[in-house]
Amino acid sequence: MKSRITSILFTIVMLDLLGFGIILPILPILFLKTQFHVELLQQLFPNVNQEYILYGIIVAAYPFSQFFSAPILGQLSDKYGRKKLLFYCLAVTSASYFMAVLGIRQLNFSLLLLSRILGGLMGGNIAIAQAVAADITEKKDRTRVYGLLGAAFGIGFILGPYIGGKLSDSNLVSWFQIDTPFLMAGFLSLISVIVTLLLLPETHPYEKRPLHLRFWQSVIDIKQAVAHKRLNTLFLIGFLFQFAFTMFVSFFGVLLFKRYDFTQVSIGEYFAFAGLWIAVTQIFLTKFVSQILGNKAMLAIGLLGCCIMTFLLLFKVETLHLYVITAIFAVTNGLTQTGIISLISINNDSSSQGKILGINASLYALAQSIPPAISGIIATAYSVTTPIMIAGSIMALSFVFYLGRYRSVRQ
Repeated sequence: MKSRITSILFTIVMLDLLGFGIILPILPILFLKTQFHVELLQQLFPNVNQEYILYGIIVAAYPFSQFFSAPILGQLSDKYGRKKLLFYCLAVTSASYFMAVLGIRQLNFSLLLLSRILGGLMGGNIAIAQAVAADITEKKDRTRVYGLLGAAFGIGFILGPYIGGKLSDSNLVSWFQIDTPFLMAGFLSLISVIVTLLLLPETHPYEKRPLHLRFWQSVIDIKQAVAHKRLNTLFLIGFLFQFAFTMFVSFFGVLLFKRYDFTQVSIGEYFAFAGLWIAVTQIFLTKFVSQILGNKAMLAIGLLGCCIMTFLLLFKVETLHLYVITAIFAVTNGLTQTGIISLISINNDSSSQGKILGINASLYALAQSIPPAISGIIATAYSVTTPIMIAGSIMALSFVFYLGRYRSVRQ
C-alpha cells in the first residue's frame, strides 16, 4: 500500500510540476510579442513601455501568493485531510490555467493576473503531497520517498520548458499558439485531479479538534529566521542567493530573446538544458564533492561559481560558449542549493527539522516573489541586462558574507 501511494504521489507531483514548467519559456515571449496594456499604468506613466513591468508583475504574482497560502493549506490539511485539500488545490490550479488562456486570447491582463494569483494560492499542493509521504512512512524511510518526489520535481522542470516551447510553435503544428502550453498545463492538472480523486486514499482523516488558523505564519517564519542565532547566517545566505537567482532567471529569458533572437522553442530548450545539468549535479556530483571537500567548501565553490558565471552571461558570446557557461552555472547552482539545505539541516537539532525547513521554505518563497516585480521596473528604467547585473552583485555579496562567517558554520 505504501509503495502504491508513493507511486501515486510521484505521478501527481510530476504532472503538476510538468504543467508549471511548460509555461516558463512562454511568459517572456508572451509580453514581448503580445500587446497587453493596463489603462491605469498608461495614465500614470504615459511614456513608459509597459511590457517589462507587466511581465514582472505576472511572474511575481505566483510566488507572492504562495508565500502566504502554503502554511495555511498545510494547517487545513491537518484538520480536514490531505486528499480533500490536495483535490481542491489541483482543481483550482487546473482552472487557473484555463483562465489564463482566456486572459491571453482577450488580451485581458487582469484576468491573466488573477489566474496566476489563484495558481499561487493553491501552490501548496507540493507541501501537502510531502505531508502525505510523511503520513505513510517511518522517519528512516522519508529521505528515500522525498528523493523520489524530488526526482518528479526535477522531471517536471526539465521536460516542462522543452514541451512548452514545442507546444507554442505553429511551424511544428499549425494550430499550436502562444496559449497552447497553458491549455496543456490545465489538462495535466486535470489529470492530477482525477488521479487524486480515484486512486489516492486519505492518509490523515478529519479531526474533530478546533481549527485555529495562523494566517501570518509565513511572516512569523521570517521573524524566527532572523532571531535564530545558530542558523540566521545560513538563512540570510540562502535568501540572498535565491533572491539573486530569481532576479537572474526572471529576465534572462527576455535577454535571450532580445540579444540572441531565441524563440519560445529555443528558450524552452535552453531552460531544459540548464535544468538537466542541475539535476545531474544534485543526483551525482554533490555527494562526491561533499565527501571530498565537505559541505562548507561545496557551498563556497557553488556561490563563487554562480557569481562568476552570472557576470559572464552578461556578455554576448557565441551560442556554443553560451551553453558551456550555462552548464557551469547550472552545476554550481546545484552545489549551492544542496550545500545550503544540507548545512541548515546539519546545524539544527534533529527534533525541529520540520519546523526549520518550513521556515526556510517561507524565506525562499519570499525571495522568489520580490525580484520579478522590481526587476520589471529596473529593466524599464535602465536595460534588460541591469537586473542580471544586480543579481550577480547580490550573489557576490552572499559569497563575501559567507566567507566572513565561514568559521561559525558547523560542518
